[in-house]
Amino acid sequence: ESTSIGEDYAQYLFPELDGQSDLSGAPGQETITARRYCFNNIGEKKEFNYEFVLADSGIKEPAKVSGLVENRAGVVTLTADVRLDYVASCDRCLRDVPQSLNRQFTHVLTRSLQNEENDELILVEDMHFDLDELLREDILLSLPTKVLCKSDCKGLCPMCGADLNNGPCGCKKPVDPRLAVLQDLLS
Repeated sequence: ESTSIGEDYAQYLFPELDGQSDLSGAPGQETITARRYCFNNIGEKKEFNYEFVLADSGIKEPAKVSGLVENRAGVVTLTADVRLDYVASCDRCLRDVPQSLNRQFTHVLTRSLQNEENDELILVEDMHFDLDELLREDILLSLPTKVLCKSDCKGLCPMCGADLNNGPCGCKKPVDPRLAVLQDLLS
């Protein structure tokens, strides 16, 4: 059973100065409010550890996330280690293929941008950002674009749909109509 950051944990990660909750949103769509505490206290470090499901991705297994938010010399850095074990379909034969993703993502958080085209900084307006959505995007961009059960996968027969890894299917290959005249000459 997957869980997301709980309200008590979010208060530990980013303690409130005003006593309000750090966590908002529907279950599975939590957002963390960083507040001034993390941005104004140089040397502040907070660790986190939780799981979440990548909504609308087709991956049912939860991603396990652990990381650190740290203010070093006024620069707030978010580092997240993500582990995701999931099952993907082979792009050629459609067999289930176990996959594993172990990646570290690092982001620099800022309250304002000087250069509006800077993609390396995450703007945290009102000290509020959606950690799940940020990591979801990182994970989806890190997944392989092509998944094969083995490098020499033969795929499926385009005529009958048989798995050619199990042997030939016996279907007669269609002749390209442009070359049919040449085949008649050879017969």
